[in-house]
Amino acid sequence: LSQPAIAPLYDTLHGEEMLLSWLSPTGGPAPEYRRYLEERWRKQVYPAGSAVPFDRFWNACLHDGLFQQQTRTSAPGSKDWARAFQAAATVPPADGFELILRPGHNVFDGRYGDNGWLQETPDPLTKQTWGNALLVSPVDAERLGLKDGQVARVESGVRLAQLPIIIQEGQTPGVLCAALGYGRRTGSVARAVGTNLYPLLDADSSSPFLLQSVRLFATGAVADLALTQSHHRMEGRDIARSVPVAELARSREAREIPTMYPAQDFPDHKWGMAVDLSLCVGCSACVVACQSENNIPCVGPEQVRRGREMHWIRVDRYLLGEGAQTRAVSQPMLCQHCDNAPCETVCPVNATNHSPEGLNQMAYNRCVGTRYCANNCPYKVRRFNFFEYNAAKEEPETFVFNPEVTVRPRGVMEKCTFCVQRIQDGKQRAKTQGRSLQDEEIRPACAVACPAGAIVFGDLKDPSSRVSLWSKDQRGYRVLEEVGAKPAVTYLAELTNPLEGKSPRD
Repeated sequence: LSQPAIAPLYDTLHGEEMLLSWLSPTGGPAPEYRRYLEERWRKQVYPAGSAVPFDRFWNACLHDGLFQQQTRTSAPGSKDWARAFQAAATVPPADGFELILRPGHNVFDGRYGDNGWLQETPDPLTKQTWGNALLVSPVDAERLGLKDGQVARVESGVRLAQLPIIIQEGQTPGVLCAALGYGRRTGSVARAVGTNLYPLLDADSSSPFLLQSVRLFATGAVADLALTQSHHRMEGRDIARSVPVAELARSREAREIPTMYPAQDFPDHKWGMAVDLSLCVGCSACVVACQSENNIPCVGPEQVRRGREMHWIRVDRYLLGEGAQTRAVSQPMLCQHCDNAPCETVCPVNATNHSPEGLNQMAYNRCVGTRYCANNCPYKVRRFNFFEYNAAKEEPETFVFNPEVTVRPRGVMEKCTFCVQRIQDGKQRAKTQGRSLQDEEIRPACAVACPAGAIVFGDLKDPSSRVSLWSKDQRGYRVLEEVGAKPAVTYLAELTNPLEGKSPRD
C-alpha cells in the first residue's frame, strides 16, 4: 500500500477514480478510491475470524506499506525460477557462451525505466549509465579481438540482439552477462534507451534467464558509452584501502604535513563524516537520495559522456586482485570539506570559503564560473552547471524541488554541502526547545538512505559522538592525506580474510 504524499494540487481525480467512473454501469460519479480500496481489502485480504478489528488492521498495513501472510507453496508443475537457475548453472557449458540475463540494477525489469534519476545512476560495477551493455571477460575479448564500446551481435538459436560490449575484469571466461529492462518503446525518458533483451528469453525453458550455446559476433559499429568511471584500478594511489585482519594491528604513524595555512579554531561545532568501506555495498542509494534532497539535475547521456555528470556524491569502484581472484571495493566520494581546502585559495571572488563550523561553503550568487576550484580539487568532487537545466520547468513541475535548497542556475559551481539545510534546521529546532544538539540528531540525506549504515555524520568536537569514535578507529584514514588538505571525512578501511593463516578451529 502507498498513500498520497500531498493533498490534490488542482480540482482533479485520481487515475483510479477515473477508471472506476468509466467502469460504473450507471455512469454516475466515481466512488472515493480509498473507500473502494478499503472494502476490497476487507473482503479479500482481511483474515477471516481475526481478533484484530479491521480499522486497526488497515492502519497497521498503511503504516507498514504491506501486509505479510503465509502463502501457498508453488502448485505442481509451476516453475521455481531460483531452483531452475541453480540446476542449470551446474550443467557443463556447451559449445559457445553462456549468457546470464539479470534485472537491471536501476530499472529492474524496466518498470522504473522512465525515472531519470535511476537512468543516470551508474551501475555499481561497470559505472555505465543510460543503457545496458554485454559484459565480456578479458580472456574472451582478447581472443575475439573485442574492445570496449564495440557493438556485438548475440545469437541464441533464432533469437538475436545487438548491444555494445564492456570488458569486465573478473568475469568468468565463457560467460556473458547483460541487464534486462532497457530498450522500451514507450516513456518520455526510457524510450529507446539501451537494448531490449527480452526477445532472447525462452519462456518454455527450465532456465529462461540462463542461455546456453550463445554465439557472439563482432560488428563494425562502435557505441559511445555513458560511463562515469573509465578506469578500474587505483593506479598506484592508496585511495580505497582493504586491510587483512592480520595486518590490522600494525600501527600507522600519523604524519604532520608542513603547511602555510594558519591554524583554524572551530568554537561551537566541527562537522565531519565517517564512511566504513566494510559496510558499503555500492548500491548508490546515497547518490539518488542526495540528488533528490539537493535539487541536482539530470544531465542526460550526452553530457555524461563528456564527464559533466552533476552528482554531488559518487560511488567509486576499484578492482583488487587478478584473474579469478578479482573483487571490487566501493567507496563513496564527496566533498571532503577540507580544513586546508585547495579550492578556497584559488577562487578569485571568494565564492568558496570555510565556515566557523568546518564546512566548505559555496556562495552561488558570487560564483563567476572560472572553475579554478574544480581544477585545484584533488578529489574532483565539484560540479559545474554548463546548461540551464531547470529554466524551462513550470508549475507543477517545480513542486518536485526541495524548497530548502537553492536551485542553481547556469555558470555556477556546486558540490556537497553536508546537507547544510538539515544542519541549520537541527540547530534551530534545538535552540527553540532550549537544549543542546544530540549525537546523530542531524543526518544528511546520504546517511539516512544508506541501507547498510556505512555513513555516519556528526560533531567532531564531541569526543563521545559516533563520528568522533569512528574517526579515531584503528582502520581510519583520510584519502590523499599526503597533499595536506586535512579533510573532514574519515574512511574506515575494508577488512578482508578473517580466517587467513588460521584453522577453522581457531
